[in-house]
Amino acid sequence: MLALTASPAWAADAWVDWRSDDFGFQMTIPPKMKMTAAALGEWGCMRGELPPVQLAGLAKLNSFPELPAMQAFAIAQLGIPAAAWTLLDQAENQRGWKWFKTYRAVNKGRFVYALLGHGPRGAYVVYLSTTPANRALFNAAYVKWYESLTVF
Repeated sequence: MLALTASPAWAADAWVDWRSDDFGFQMTIPPKMKMTAAALGEWGCMRGELPPVQLAGLAKLNSFPELPAMQAFAIAQLGIPAAAWTLLDQAENQRGWKWFKTYRAVNKGRFVYALLGHGPRGAYVVYLSTTPANRALFNAAYVKWYESLTVF
């Protein structure tokens, strides 16, 4: 844990802007994190990991599934039961989103922020996963990440 505390990469102001023109979203990420593409059925995915943090942006382009279908997909991807999720925020017409809902979950030593919503190009599930201890130490970076989530 001391290594994380001393690392400037975890400071909120050290995170860098990252953008996927293919999937139409952008966010901040730790400067040493590498994002890679993957396919998850009908969803495209950009995912990165810099332990103990995992970030992912999943996009279902040209499709706008209803919220219950998106919630079921997010639950299946993250393996966290529905009862563990708490709604934190929701909005319309902000940062390119037609609408979004933001959730928090804590389960089996994992802390997750997840944003589900529709943008101009389709549906998105974007999440950050870490340990509860890491979240407590570096929450300012995670708030900045959340505020940076933009679709276009």
